[in-house]
Amino acid sequence: MVLLIKMPFDPCNFLNLSRQLVDDSSYHDESKYRTSVSRAYYSAFLVSRTYLESKNYTLSPSGKAHKEVINYMAGINVLVRNMLYKLRQNRTTADYFLHIEVKKGHVNNSLICAEKVIEEVSNM
Repeated sequence: MVLLIKMPFDPCNFLNLSRQLVDDSSYHDESKYRTSVSRAYYSAFLVSRTYLESKNYTLSPSGKAHKEVINYMAGINVLVRNMLYKLRQNRTTADYFLHIEVKKGHVNNSLICAEKVIEEVSNM
């Protein structure tokens, strides 16, 4: 997958980490699942944000950028918008709702969505 702008850090590395972590037996299952869901989201979000910035979209330098990226993508690629929205929901659940169990299936879903977002954005 090709990053659109040369950066010191490639957000796709978060997706690679997410894939590696999910099968690493060194960590407690739910801890690694929650972390993997979060990193999968951030890989897709950062690739999408980088794309929008390369097209001169103005994004907030705060947490508002997450919603802005999703909203801008609605007018460019609805599939990307929908997957980013779902990824963000999954990430929010994994990071903040500790009473909800996160399972390997949640990670697999997030990995598939993140991969598709990155593929779609790379082809735009």
